[in-house]
Amino acid sequence: MNHAYGNAPTGIMNPAEVRLPTGDHFARRARRLETLAERYPPLGEFLAFMARLSAAQQVALERGMPSWQPAPGAFDLALAHGMPPLNAQALLDDIDLPGELEALLAALELHVGEAQRPLIAALHRLRRRRCAGWPARSWPARPASPTCAA
Repeated sequence: MNHAYGNAPTGIMNPAEVRLPTGDHFARRARRLETLAERYPPLGEFLAFMARLSAAQQVALERGMPSWQPAPGAFDLALAHGMPPLNAQALLDDIDLPGELEALLAALELHVGEAQRPLIAALHRLRRRRCAGWPARSWPARPASPTCAA
């Protein structure tokens, strides 16, 4: 199979194997980014922020099961009917984005530098605007989100 510029692959291609990350995926990423931040001073502040973001993702992941878990047997049922295993629209309807964002911001907020504080404040405003009825097409979320009451 030739993948040179201008040549599209032909024939049946085997997709890459999908492997779910381990439970400490974001923690390992945070450690790697912290090491890189120390080794590359010109990018140090950015890499340190990304390390803090990865650590916040780990905290948010450990807080519990995400709200978007598919029903047991959903994949098998979809595949049996020739449908994609994950329906993007169903995910948009089921994900509690304000809740997920709030968990991430709560874990991140106390550990960001001065340069990132405007970003965190903007994300808080975005969550509040969505909870106040911002158009669903801009940020799909369930109206009954428990974090919208906050």
